[in-house]
Amino acid sequence: MAPNAPDQLMRVLSLSDAPVDSPFPELEIDLSEDDLRETAYEILVAACGHGALSARTQTKPKTGLHSVTSLTHRGLRKAAHALGSMRDKPVHPASKDKKRPPTTAEIVQYQMRIDEESETRIRRALLRAFSHHVGKPVESMLVPLELLQCIGPRDFTNPAHYQRWRRRQLRILEAGLLVYPAIRSEGGDTTLSQRLQKMLDDLQNSSTEVAKNTEGWNALKIAALAKAGRSVSGEHPSPKLHWADGYPLNVHLYLALLLSTFDTLEEGQLIDEIEDVLEMFKKTWGILGINEVLHDLCFMWVLFNQFIAAGQIETDLLTTAQAHMKELAALVDNHVVVHGAQAVKDSLTTIHSWCERRLLAYHETFPQGAQEVMEALLAIGLSAGRLLAEGSNQGGGAKRKDKNLSNFESDKVELYIRSSLKAAFAQMMETTDTRRRSFKKGDVPVPPLAALAADIGQLAADERAKYTPVLKKWNVCAGGIAAATLHACFGREVKQFLTGLQKVGPDVLQVLKAAQLLEEVLVQIAVEDAVDAEDGGKSLIREMQPYDCESFIEKLSKEWLQNALVNLIEWVGRNIEHEEWKPKSTREGYAHSAVEILSIIDETMEAFFGLPFSTNPQYVEQLVSGVESAIQLYCQKTLAGTGKKERYVPSLPSLTRYDPSEFKKIGQQLQKSRIVAPSDGEVSITRNEELVNICVRINTLHHLSTEMEYLGKRLKHGWQKEVPSRTELQQNGQQGASSFTDVARELDNGVQFLIELVSYRVVFFDLRSVFWEGLYAGGVKDARIGTVIDQLDPLLGVVAETVAASLRNRVVGALMKASMDCLVLVLLAGGPSRAFSLEDAGMLEEDLFELTDLFTAGGDGLPEALVTSATRQIHGILSLFTLNTAYLIQKLREVYPEADAGTTSMFKSNAAVVPRTTGVEVVLTGEVRQLSYRFG
Repeated sequence: MAPNAPDQLMRVLSLSDAPVDSPFPELEIDLSEDDLRETAYEILVAACGHGALSARTQTKPKTGLHSVTSLTHRGLRKAAHALGSMRDKPVHPASKDKKRPPTTAEIVQYQMRIDEESETRIRRALLRAFSHHVGKPVESMLVPLELLQCIGPRDFTNPAHYQRWRRRQLRILEAGLLVYPAIRSEGGDTTLSQRLQKMLDDLQNSSTEVAKNTEGWNALKIAALAKAGRSVSGEHPSPKLHWADGYPLNVHLYLALLLSTFDTLEEGQLIDEIEDVLEMFKKTWGILGINEVLHDLCFMWVLFNQFIAAGQIETDLLTTAQAHMKELAALVDNHVVVHGAQAVKDSLTTIHSWCERRLLAYHETFPQGAQEVMEALLAIGLSAGRLLAEGSNQGGGAKRKDKNLSNFESDKVELYIRSSLKAAFAQMMETTDTRRRSFKKGDVPVPPLAALAADIGQLAADERAKYTPVLKKWNVCAGGIAAATLHACFGREVKQFLTGLQKVGPDVLQVLKAAQLLEEVLVQIAVEDAVDAEDGGKSLIREMQPYDCESFIEKLSKEWLQNALVNLIEWVGRNIEHEEWKPKSTREGYAHSAVEILSIIDETMEAFFGLPFSTNPQYVEQLVSGVESAIQLYCQKTLAGTGKKERYVPSLPSLTRYDPSEFKKIGQQLQKSRIVAPSDGEVSITRNEELVNICVRINTLHHLSTEMEYLGKRLKHGWQKEVPSRTELQQNGQQGASSFTDVARELDNGVQFLIELVSYRVVFFDLRSVFWEGLYAGGVKDARIGTVIDQLDPLLGVVAETVAASLRNRVVGALMKASMDCLVLVLLAGGPSRAFSLEDAGMLEEDLFELTDLFTAGGDGLPEALVTSATRQIHGILSLFTLNTAYLIQKLREVYPEADAGTTSMFKSNAAVVPRTTGVEVVLTGEVRQLSYRFG
């Protein structure tokens, strides 16, 4: 990866803080990393031989390390350059002469943090040791023993440093000869080992220096050389000493050398001189018992471990480690005897396990994609896994040898895809549960499962964009596998959701609709990804069992619509019974139940527009019919219990001759009369409360009637993506859908019915004692219209305050008409309590004017033309009161000569119904219309 990698990739692994466990056993002897590093450097100096010690030259060793193939060499060069070979470093810090580049030895000394004092001390001691081993190979020299013999306290400026150095040399001897010997002890060697162990313990626990060439020193030397000189072939003396080539001591010492190939100033970057340094390290192989396999194994591990330590962004380290892994595979294939076969297996297992843990949850490991790192991790992890599988296959007998590993990588990648997506889905489910719990009562959010479907759709899109291109390099069906996995995960949730379903509503339909859309997306991904599959993706498509949402949605949609309409009807029947019909329920003076039913209808229509079949005329008609039924029921229940206007019309008395004795008696009785409740047993309440009650009903039905037009337009625009607001719909000049015309007409009829009812109630019931029974009773002079007006005026005020402004003139106009009808009945069918004379005509005209003035209110009331039209009939009747009886009889005989026949006749079909009489009924036409009178 380039040095200028984006900051968000600096820590792509969620588990990066946890160090990886080393596959090599820990040393059971007290040797620190510094001890191993310093010992490794001493071995390296010794391995370079007498010539390198006597003349530290600038000339670099020739390359050509036979055990490291050209492939690995090219990988090292590429990694070194990629990791910083172009750094601006004019002179290496290790160079003692700033005018020349450093030698390989100087670079190694610097990288291994060996100071000049220590380096000089080591070089001088080993020169003296080599002078005694002229002509012998370096493997025949026991380096710690030689250093102990050549270096004393005087070579250290600090005595404590010498003691620490001395204890290290003794512990190295103990580790190499006794704890981790390359050649294990036989029965006869026990005494030698015990004697050597005691001498080393005594020296480590003693601060007294053992003089060289003394008996104690010679005994130690003899025992150590005897232990190190044991030979596998049994020849004596051994041409090679085994003191640092026992596993795992040799590996830990070699790892200390390999770690120095990384730049001490820039973490995770190989030094430019990597090839020359490795060539120098090869010289230690004879002493440490390192071969090609252990070299590749150790360097592979160092590169991999350094990748983790450096923040897991330097992918070239993984690439180089994988190259060494391939070298191991080649050596195994070529049947090279592997020294430390268990170490190879342990290392591959560690690398494979570490990579697999992250790849099994790569969505968490690589949240931003990090394709380059993920690809490198996949490559080395799969390589390690294959080597382990092949090794197991080869060592498992004939049955295991038949195991097919041709699809190893693709099978592993499929496992990673399914595992990681299931983990990601589980995380989304936790988020969904949290979202569900966070909803407050009364909220109307997106159903959690519908939101989950949207999240999964986004996850599928991210998978396809970020991860599938990498995964397809090892499995051509990576995208289809991901889609099938998500399809199965969400399918289980949908099935569980439907299984536990108790109530069908818009939220259920929303979930199923979201599931259907998600399924379409996932199937499309699988189909497109199946192009390169061997079977054309048929197995994946078969795996994706359909949710079958479409048929289920249609079934539930029908059920929902039916239930919604039934519930609407039930709501009306249940709640309107408790309506108080008080104006305080709403500012506009209509009942609160009207607001609620309109709200329910609006919610029902809103949900209906989301149904998949909402444009089907059959279901539109069902919706309209259900809404109309609910409104009709509301209208019927609003009118129920109010009675009919005819119940308030008094029974008209039979016309009899006027009896002066009865006139006075009846007049006195009427003055004492009281209002009597209707005969059908209606509960008595104050007249103002009842008047207000009916006015609120009028307002309510009128409000519903006006809302029908809005609902019609709402139905028309319901399927648009952006539904116009209520104001926009009301301002729209277009006519709404005609679906609700009939119910609107029925509501208007209900309004008219209540208006007429309230007017008749006020006039003929609330004002009965003063109007129908009291007006002009016992004489016009003593029972004028003023008493009626005094009680009618406040009732008009109640109406004006209660009834909707748009209905005010209609209601007051109906009251005026009812008042005029009552006045006509008083004048024409007033019964035996009333008698009129010519002298009363003037007072009657004055009373009519006063009543008319009440309704016009000086221009603030009803329109004058409307009032004039309503009083035209009464003016005609009053004109008759100015005529004498003889003239009226004469005019009547002229119009109806049949009246003299003395027979009873019913004249025209449009004649007004008049009270029953004991004589002949006639109808005057012309100026006096609908006038009934009795002849004696």
